[in-house]
Amino acid sequence: LLHVPCINIPVSKGPKGLPVGLQAVGRMDDDARMLSASNWIFNNLSKLDLRQFPSLEAPGPSIKAVTDMTLRVNGQRSD
Repeated sequence: LLHVPCINIPVSKGPKGLPVGLQAVGRMDDDARMLSASNWIFNNLSKLDLRQFPSLEAPGPSIKAVTDMTLRVNGQRSD
């Protein structure tokens, strides 16, 4: 779909023990570098214990709110 390398990296567990991941997106045709960077990210960030940050439990904006905001920025309506 994007024609660029994308990878989801499991990083840690959140305050309720649920997995937390990071999605990394690289440049087109730069797969080897993306895999190398993802390996570094995993090896360094997977040591974090995110359970100490209860603010991660706060809900973010709803999908509808994000969609509406995106449409407004692009001069469209969400009706």
